[in-house]
Amino acid sequence: MPKQPVVTESNVVDPTKSLHKVQEQPKPPEPPTKAEKVPQFEKDKPKPTTHKSKVFERKELEPENAVPGHGGPPNLPTGAGSTPGSSPGLAIKGEGGGDFASRYGWYIDSVKRRIQQNWLQNTIDPNVRTARMAKTTMEFTIGRDGTIKDIRMVQSSGNVSMDNSGQRALLASSPLPALPSDYSGSYVRVTFDFDLSQSR
Repeated sequence: MPKQPVVTESNVVDPTKSLHKVQEQPKPPEPPTKAEKVPQFEKDKPKPTTHKSKVFERKELEPENAVPGHGGPPNLPTGAGSTPGSSPGLAIKGEGGGDFASRYGWYIDSVKRRIQQNWLQNTIDPNVRTARMAKTTMEFTIGRDGTIKDIRMVQSSGNVSMDNSGQRALLASSPLPALPSDYSGSYVRVTFDFDLSQSR
């Protein structure tokens, strides 16, 4: 059998290598380091530490038997309307006493609205109006048909223009709505506060 030819590789030319510069291989990525969690929106947001201001701290100690509260005067209704079932600034007594205020709250509200609409505060002395401290208390009778009569001043404000404005408001409001049909009396007696501190 003939001998197989011996092939020797030439070192002159390497077909695997290019004549251009060899590109450097990128470095392998570094191993990941331990990263902290980024806070997401408001849920994970750390709350800022706040310190209470010492300006508003109470200097005196409270007695042991003190009732806890928010301070300041109690929020209680004032004026003629402190009667149960009546509106602040307005009290109505039925004939012979009775429980008119608790039974006919809707009527009391309508009376108050009508009088307040007819109370022209621009007729009051500007200085008194600006101070918003004056109060006049009037008493009057509402007849079965809603007519206002027997107007009497219970407490003066000390200012004539203020007192007169209340009286004019009552005269302009007559007649008021007729008394409720299921009310047995023929009239009711009303005490009404014209109070600048309560009006806007």
